[in-house]
Amino acid sequence: MKIHFREQYCSNGEEILYVTPDHQDTVVRVTLKGERPSIRKRLSIRRFFQHLFLPVGYPDSVSSDYLSYQKWDTLQAFCSTISGTLTTHAILKGVGVGSDAVNPLSATVTWVLKDGTGHLGRILFAWWKGSELDIDSKKWRIRADILNDVAMAIDLFVLPLYPKASTYILCATTTMKAIVGVAGGATRSALTQHHAIRGNLADVASKDSAQETCVNLIASFVGLFLLSYLQNQKILYGLFAFVTLVHIYANIKAVKAVCLRTFNEARYLIALEEYFKSGMMLTPMQVNKLERVTVGQTVSLTARVKIGCSARELTDYYRNCYDLENLIACFDSREKFLIAETRHYVGVYLHFTVKPLDIIKSYFYVASYLQDKSQLRDRYWEIQNKWNEFLNLAQCEGWNMEPAELEFIGENSLIGVIPNFNHDSIYLISGTIEPFRGGTPLYVPLWLGIHLRQQQKCRIVTPQWMDIDLLEDIKEAEKRDRKFSKMPSENYMVEAKLILSTAPEDVPSSDAIKTLIKDIYDVRCAKLRTTVENFISSEASHTVNLENVTVLELHTIQPLLPHAMDFLARLEQTKKAARSMNISTQSFSMGGTSGVGPSGNLRPW
Repeated sequence: MKIHFREQYCSNGEEILYVTPDHQDTVVRVTLKGERPSIRKRLSIRRFFQHLFLPVGYPDSVSSDYLSYQKWDTLQAFCSTISGTLTTHAILKGVGVGSDAVNPLSATVTWVLKDGTGHLGRILFAWWKGSELDIDSKKWRIRADILNDVAMAIDLFVLPLYPKASTYILCATTTMKAIVGVAGGATRSALTQHHAIRGNLADVASKDSAQETCVNLIASFVGLFLLSYLQNQKILYGLFAFVTLVHIYANIKAVKAVCLRTFNEARYLIALEEYFKSGMMLTPMQVNKLERVTVGQTVSLTARVKIGCSARELTDYYRNCYDLENLIACFDSREKFLIAETRHYVGVYLHFTVKPLDIIKSYFYVASYLQDKSQLRDRYWEIQNKWNEFLNLAQCEGWNMEPAELEFIGENSLIGVIPNFNHDSIYLISGTIEPFRGGTPLYVPLWLGIHLRQQQKCRIVTPQWMDIDLLEDIKEAEKRDRKFSKMPSENYMVEAKLILSTAPEDVPSSDAIKTLIKDIYDVRCAKLRTTVENFISSEASHTVNLENVTVLELHTIQPLLPHAMDFLARLEQTKKAARSMNISTQSFSMGGTSGVGPSGNLRPW
């Protein structure tokens, strides 16, 4: 039997083989068990709805929290539509539908005024709070839905009681709903971007819209049924209250199900508090569970912090140029920020080339400063060392702070694969890859091997250095010797991460090997930090041997080492200037003593 193709839709789909049986010429489809695939009607309907409402490639094309979020989001959309249907009746009565006392012109004017105030409210709210919607997307999602419920409650309970003020009430509630539209749309975009892990933002957004449209359609018919058969106002009011409570609860559960891997102020402060307290880094899942999604913050600073202040505010407070120079001297010239405390807040002043990681770093310095205000002046490099450690821990725990450039370099390493298909040679800029022959090992770039393995078109050959005994010896040597051992691979961390996360089943004892590699990396990074600290404390009086240190390990001290060298150079210049001033002072003193007698008269040499 000859196998032509292997086909599988997503990682959880059934794998189908296209084969030619012995003594036959036709190609047939069989499962891995050798049976013909049976497509049942129930399964085909399920697949139809999956293609209709879920992104292409689900579940591999979305984040792991997508399904749990969508379940609660569907429930809240259903409840919101039913509430809207119940309040539409009250709104139409408010504009005069069914009343002989109201003519079409007055109803039209009321409707236009209502929509006009809504448009104005949308513009003003976008100007006022637009920049915060992406930062606190969870909170604003909850706030928007609660505000929408309040607006519908006013339409249902207050509007019928004051028909003469219906225009003013409708203008107010429409403005509230317009704010809901801005906040809800912006936060939905932020959450959609989080779920679209393969750059499929448009697909995820369109399928989310399709789901919501379907739910709204069903809920609208349910709402019409309830309005037709429930004529008792008290029952309708009770139903509205119940649906509103379920709507708010479902919204809270939906945003709590989302696990964002980026830092905003609330999540950052939670992670910083744990790090300063225990030296440990919380995972994104732990931080997201602790983050408040309603009001307030789990952790707050002791002072108000403003990021991106104008230099005018700094010069207004530090009017003396010497005070300003002393402040600037506390920071390294390579930093992209300054921190200064004024009367009412701690301000962060940013360089025009600042990057997002620099802003996160500046906030780390602010938190350290508020713990001990002498740290920036007296123990600047200690804070720098803590920041490097915090950054490494955050990357290890899965926060979105990965040095992508280093991983890109590591992906060019060669790795052995055993393909299960045939293909001609591939010509790349980096070189030519040999022809692929099923079952014959060959070497390919790591990025290509990972791609083929994800498509289940090959099996990865375990690198020779991924051996438990070899890694144990390296670990013991790193603990025993001051010098760095030569690693079997320059990009061992990148290779291990990609291989063990993509194909752990191809590596014998993968869990033990993963633990050993992580231990070796931690020992080497700790040794590297100690080496740099000793170098700085000795004021560069001796050389440092960084032989066999890998690029990724050097990245952990990259922010510190250039600053340290610059600091030592400035310190040496200061010493030279001090010695020069001392010599000049001594010469002046000696000249005065030899040229002037006790009586103050000049005397000959």
